[in-house]
Amino acid sequence: MEKIKVLFADDHNLVRQGIIGLLSESEDIMVAAEGECGRDLIEKYPLVMPDVVLSDITMRNLSGFDALKEILKTYPDAKFLFLSMFYSEEYIYKIYSIGGKGLISKDTNVNDLGLAINTVYNGGYYFNGLSDEEIMEIIGRFEALSNRSREGASELSPREKKIMRHLSKGKSSEEIAIEIGIGKRSVDAARSAIMNKLKITTSAKLLAHAVEHYSVD
Repeated sequence: MEKIKVLFADDHNLVRQGIIGLLSESEDIMVAAEGECGRDLIEKYPLVMPDVVLSDITMRNLSGFDALKEILKTYPDAKFLFLSMFYSEEYIYKIYSIGGKGLISKDTNVNDLGLAINTVYNGGYYFNGLSDEEIMEIIGRFEALSNRSREGASELSPREKKIMRHLSKGKSSEEIAIEIGIGKRSVDAARSAIMNKLKITTSAKLLAHAVEHYSVD
């Protein structure tokens, strides 16, 4: 039986080699190529023509989300499964809305990872074992929330929007402060103000909102 070809990217070498080692034991999956950033995925996709792309989300140089958007322009049938330490309903909605097929946590076991890859390969969606009905319920709920969030986003100042764009790339407050030339305390204060304006209660939700609304295409 021909194996499912996977193109895999993660910017942490130990994580990457560990997962490649686990998948090498699979009878129906093979890692055909690997990379450490979204740019590697874009370069290697036409060379490998993988059945499934397995990708981290936040990586140096180019994120997995940005790589998906770029690859879909030329290969609209590309199947992306994201692997991340972050797992939330916000990420489920983001991945679904940009054309991804699934999300699985990095602390999963190899059997579930194999199931996720097989499910995506066969045309389905896999979000940590949720049923199709549960996935659609989340999507519908966030479609409604997204419409309301756009109204709140118009209240952000130009500096706050710039901070959100940097947050969408996974940058820390220290990195953002250096990028835009202000102190870290000012960045932290701006983040608190943004959370109040958008009625966001946790840093994880703020990050997810930034990725959803302020990622640069």
